[in-house]
Amino acid sequence: MEIKTDPMSIAQYIEHVKETDQFSARSKEYRKHISIYGLVSEIGSVVSAVKKRKLEEGSKRDIAEGILARYELREELGDVIWYCFALAALEENGDDDILTKQLEALSKQLKGDDSKSISFRESLGEEKVKEFHKRVKAFPRNKQGTFGNFQKTSCLTERTHDDDLVDTTSIKLMKLAAKLMYPLLPESEKQMGNQAQELTTFEILGEIAWYLAAIANVYSLSFDEIANYNVQKARSQRIRKHDTPLHDQDCIESQQFPREFKVQFLAVGERQSRMYWDGHQLGDDLTDNYYKEDGYRFHDVLHLANIACLGWSPVFRGLMHKKRKANPQIDEVEDGARARIVEESILKAIHSEGMEIAEIKHPKLEPKVRPIFSEDVDIPFSIFKLIQRHVKGLEVEKNSFGEWKKAIRNGYEVYKNLAEHGQGTVDVDLTNRKITFCSKVYVDLVGIGTVAGIGSHTMLLSDFDENERGVAWASLTKEEKELCRSDNGKRAKDDDKCVKAARYSAAKHAILQALGGLPNPEDLAALNLAEMNDPGKFSVKITEGSPLEKAMWDQKIVVFKTSFALNQKSVYCTAIALSDAPKKKD
Repeated sequence: MEIKTDPMSIAQYIEHVKETDQFSARSKEYRKHISIYGLVSEIGSVVSAVKKRKLEEGSKRDIAEGILARYELREELGDVIWYCFALAALEENGDDDILTKQLEALSKQLKGDDSKSISFRESLGEEKVKEFHKRVKAFPRNKQGTFGNFQKTSCLTERTHDDDLVDTTSIKLMKLAAKLMYPLLPESEKQMGNQAQELTTFEILGEIAWYLAAIANVYSLSFDEIANYNVQKARSQRIRKHDTPLHDQDCIESQQFPREFKVQFLAVGERQSRMYWDGHQLGDDLTDNYYKEDGYRFHDVLHLANIACLGWSPVFRGLMHKKRKANPQIDEVEDGARARIVEESILKAIHSEGMEIAEIKHPKLEPKVRPIFSEDVDIPFSIFKLIQRHVKGLEVEKNSFGEWKKAIRNGYEVYKNLAEHGQGTVDVDLTNRKITFCSKVYVDLVGIGTVAGIGSHTMLLSDFDENERGVAWASLTKEEKELCRSDNGKRAKDDDKCVKAARYSAAKHAILQALGGLPNPEDLAALNLAEMNDPGKFSVKITEGSPLEKAMWDQKIVVFKTSFALNQKSVYCTAIALSDAPKKKD
């Protein structure tokens, strides 16, 4: 994220705080409560970042942490400023701004004749005091002053420097945080203490702003830059009205991602999955690569979510032979090995974070069924910062936090469906920027598949009396019976139900025969069929743990091609079991 260093006016920033206040619809009391807690917690984060900077200064071993802490400090200072202004807006004198008021308060204190004021003037020296009053007098009113101008003016009143100033500032900030929290105590607790609330909330906020500027001075951070970063950070978290344009929209069509396509996920072994696209195997067979079954073999669906929501996936661009070779530089940088490693590392980092949260939230659930980043779980901005560090300089850097959040949520929603069903079809829609799941799966193999078995069965409709119907219905699962009873969402007529039941029963017998099984009730019940939109094509799923499941895996069967002959007297089905050898790893 490129940070602006333009002057940030107080008026601009106040408007920014109004626009980004997520609790504006809540009661004033609630908003004050939340703002105080937010402000105090962020002050703690500032002190923590200062600690890391001190570690850098004290030991070369910690220098990397210290360097990063400078950027962390910039962010944390911005968050404290935001809460200061949000809380100030809730005070009775909220029309004033805390920066201008703080300068006026300092000016008044320096002009006093009490011992504290005299000591204050003596510690600064006559020249600094004179320059300070001059700048305060020239400081623009009506919120037109800038953060940078406030910083330059307020630093003239610093009485200590370097480490002493950092220590003083940290202590004072924590003390002021305690003062802010004090009014939240119940009256009974206030009466037990003897702490007097000497300053108003508005005055406390002004002092906090002074100390923030002092810390920024020590670490050569611009107050304007801090405020600008805070604004840009908030903007990056907003949902944009328009999606980021697809990154390959100007490429030749053959090197673009298809705007709509389907990917089939098939179970081809115990805890082993395979993908198909356009009739061809996509990538290698995948396992969880883990001691416990956690469903990570389905993580490729997260790449598909990246394609749909971000228009980006160097991993799948390679698998789908959609690398942009027409532009050698784009092919090397955006679609090359380094970009693929970046995408995989990002997804693994996101997955690790999501799994940890899911384990805390759902400790009793098995890892493979724990919902990851469901709608009731916030996706922290820290993840976006991690992503931004990884993708810096790549085309996907243009995508917003909102688009990444959508990709993460959408991806894990379908991931969960795949983990629950063990297989399914994923529709990837780049036009509407989403992926969807269907439990049905059918692979139209391209080329010559190996015939692993053939089966056939005839159901005589003329003999389809109550007894035959009972036998046919008994062979169907609950889901299959519902499909037979339905006619495009309506209740099917009795005759239609009989024909559908006969078709399903004939198909089950034929498929079972192609598998080499016997038509016993247990095996028939283990076969779960769902007719696709194309009549005669069935999605086949075998009950987990059934002997038929192992038989299908051993024969490497991926699809059953069925055909029907139907007349008034009978339903005849032929099923051919086709196997497909797994793709050899490169």
